Amino acid sequence: MENSKNQPDFFSAQISRANRFYLTHKDTDDSKLTVVCGGYEVCDADYKISRETFPYYSIEFVAIGRGRLLLAGREYELTSGALFTYGPGIKHEIINDKYEPMTKYFVDFYGKPAVELLESSGLAPGTLVLTTLPNELASIFDFMINEGHKNTPYSADITAKFLEIILHKVKETAITYGMAVYPGFSTYLKCRHIIELNWHKITSLEQAAKLCHINPSYLCRLFHKFDTQTPYDMIIKIRMNRAAEMLLEPGALVKEVADKLGYADQFHFSRVFKKVFGISPSEYARRYYRGI
Repeated sequence: MENSKNQPDFFSAQISRANRFYLTHKDTDDSKLTVVCGGYEVCDADYKISRETFPYYSIEFVAIGRGRLLLAGREYELTSGALFTYGPGIKHEIINDKYEPMTKYFVDFYGKPAVELLESSGLAPGTLVLTTLPNELASIFDFMINEGHKNTPYSADITAKFLEIILHKVKETAITYGMAVYPGFSTYLKCRHIIELNWHKITSLEQAAKLCHINPSYLCRLFHKFDTQTPYDMIIKIRMNRAAEMLLEPGALVKEVADKLGYADQFHFSRVFKKVFGISPSEYARRYYRGI
């Protein structure tokens, strides 16, 4: 979904599908962070961008596929999870792999806070990193794109907030390009994906490792090296986030939610929930319905 009307001339035509937005700004205040445009693009086989400079700061994020990047005089291989930035005065060339075409997200922006925010997140202009949580980052981009299409008087401020969230998420999950070529990184990403798909039936570290076809100690070492949590902590957080959703359903009871998530002891479930959210399940639901 995109409106071809009033699109900037730097939007690529070498795409098979896209969902892009462009915000027209009457206010040109350079003192605040301002999103100009963003979206995602499914690249054609012959997709290639080559620029000596660019008028805005830009973040690009490869969600699927492969490619090659020349950025500020350095060459990189682009894979799923890669994020890179460029801007005024930064030469860049993006080349698609015709056998594994890229689907990538982007956001272009300006404003005096931009460079400081990029640097604090580890994405200074001319930098490439990799995120360990590409699916989460894609979801945030999707929310931003949806808001950008509304193009209301509030869309500029809301998309800028989503951009800040993206940068905070990058800061939380990014590893350097050099780290990503370490042995085990691709195995770690595969294990994360397996756990995300099977969290509802995993009850122990040993079971998680078995599904990943590795031993438990190696699974723990992978998370210690590439993540900020243990594999079992990740499973608990996913399970409790699902519990939080279920508790907000009309007529939901704590005992029923605990049963559905495999907790025979309601009080044990409540203790685990409180450890994650800081409040009990019943208090969580009460605060929601009171609008707190």
